[in-house]
Amino acid sequence: MRQILPEASSQIVGFRYFNVYGPREGHKGSMASVAFHLNTQLNNGETPKLFEGSENFKRDFVYVGDVADVNLWFWEKRRVRHL
Repeated sequence: MRQILPEASSQIVGFRYFNVYGPREGHKGSMASVAFHLNTQLNNGETPKLFEGSENFKRDFVYVGDVADVNLWFWEKRRVRHL
């Protein structure tokens, strides 16, 4: 960003979130979070399945409310350094 906007004086912070889940994901269909799909499978009495070979994988899941809290924290602090 600094190469594109070298004169910008504001702080630039970038976030990349993966496996975010939360309410009202049904409209996303197949693009809904893994947590949503697992919950749906369990509620339907099905055996949860991700994809072949996934039994050896580990994933972290982040609640959308926590993502919002972190974003707001950075917005309110404005000048956070050295993360």
